[in-house]
Amino acid sequence: MRGLIVPLLAVSLLASGCSKRSPGVNSGASAATPAAASAPSSSSEGGALTPDLPRNFGYKCTWLAIRATNSRAVATALGLSRIEPITWAKGVGAAYDGRVFVSPPVRGWVLVVQFALPSPGDANTPDEATPFLVKVGSRFPEVQYFASHRVVGYSAWARLIDGSFKRKFAYSGEQGVVAWNEGTDTEAERDLGLELSAPLDVWQTFPDEDSVMAVARNWSVDPSTLESQGLRPGLGLVGDWP
Repeated sequence: MRGLIVPLLAVSLLASGCSKRSPGVNSGASAATPAAASAPSSSSEGGALTPDLPRNFGYKCTWLAIRATNSRAVATALGLSRIEPITWAKGVGAAYDGRVFVSPPVRGWVLVVQFALPSPGDANTPDEATPFLVKVGSRFPEVQYFASHRVVGYSAWARLIDGSFKRKFAYSGEQGVVAWNEGTDTEAERDLGLELSAPLDVWQTFPDEDSVMAVARNWSVDPSTLESQGLRPGLGLVGDWP
């Protein structure tokens, strides 16, 4: 897959079964509707799926938070193929194995999870995340992007509202590369003691995976604490990039 988190992770991601396909967006698909996630609740084996409680994720992972209330509309707009219902437990597992998990709505947000969505790039590789997010952002009122990987000190977050970027940040500690740093520092970042508008060589506090979760919590949903949020059981969808 071209959208690896950072080039240094390519070998480990592929060894983990990460998808080699790149995502596209179905520009003809309708955006989210007020309806809740609507998918048949039967498994491929013919038995009924039992909705289960959310499962935590977020570490060594990438995900989108999309302001929507219909998981099927999100999966269709992303252009996913082989879409089928799945439980939280199996969906999160499938995402770490390279498939794309589209969660049930969580307080007005649908979470799209995969081990490695398109990357902001670095000095040696192109930014594939920006064009991908622009396409997704044209379909929904708000789209957020998050990524973390502590092995290489990688942290990233971005926010689009009405198709326009309000904030983009991505940093690889191992490479010492700031791939994105556009827009004004947000309250969530300042609350963490981060001074990301300053030059890299004067930073006193560096972002890490917990910074990513804190920004996600402030902007939308912290996926690392889903199990303690008192959410109801549900079913999501799983699919693949075409």
